[in-house]
Amino acid sequence: MVDRPAGQVRIEDAPIAVTFVLDVNAYASGDLMAQPVKLEGVAYPDSRVATLMSVVVYDADDQGENLTVCFTGDIGDDIGTLNSAPSLSDAQSEKGEGFVQVTTWEDLGSCQQGCEDAVGLMVETDENGDLWVWLLSKGAGTYASGEIKAKFYFVRS
Repeated sequence: MVDRPAGQVRIEDAPIAVTFVLDVNAYASGDLMAQPVKLEGVAYPDSRVATLMSVVVYDADDQGENLTVCFTGDIGDDIGTLNSAPSLSDAQSEKGEGFVQVTTWEDLGSCQQGCEDAVGLMVETDENGDLWVWLLSKGAGTYASGEIKAKFYFVRS
């Protein structure tokens, strides 16, 4: 939990970094790439609202395949089998806070970097200011390293 600084209305903080654990086999579009990961301190607990400004994704396997970053309330840490379609219940689906499609990639030689900026997605967090994030494949990438790293830039309200 992050406390609001005295007299502070809005503050843009350091990014929240995440390493997503992936399956190393080839994906198909619509496959679950990573189980939900908790992002702590996204919002101040007294407001429970934040705005996602940008997402930066680091792909060390140099795939550069489009993907969808999904934001939800607490839906548990198992929403299906990696490399298959996700299996969310109706109750889990209702906790959705939105998504961002990462479609802008830059080839940096031995890796790819995806970036979506000026997102402006407002999200509501849990009572502690936390949010969950998970990934859907939109391509046919193979990730031998078994991971993708991402940074999320939020403005707290």
